[in-house]
Amino acid sequence: MTASAFDPLAAMQALEATGINRKHAEAIAAQLRAVANANSDPLAASTGPGLFRRELESFRREVRYGLGIVTALNLTIAGRLFGIL
Repeated sequence: MTASAFDPLAAMQALEATGINRKHAEAIAAQLRAVANANSDPLAASTGPGLFRRELESFRREVRYGLGIVTALNLTIAGRLFGIL
């Protein structure tokens, strides 16, 4: 995640203004900061961005290979239908 626009001091002050004591406001602001700074992509968080990219590239290769086979089969069928092959 890029630099967060979350301001923990402002959050703490807003919480205190609603009547929450300072100790609780600090704890809540700290948790909100942790959430704001956490990686929002669960796949990247659990597998790492490098692994996800490798899996995506592997999937792309498989799709291209499959499309190549389908294209070859279609050309073979068309050739047989029209007596070319």
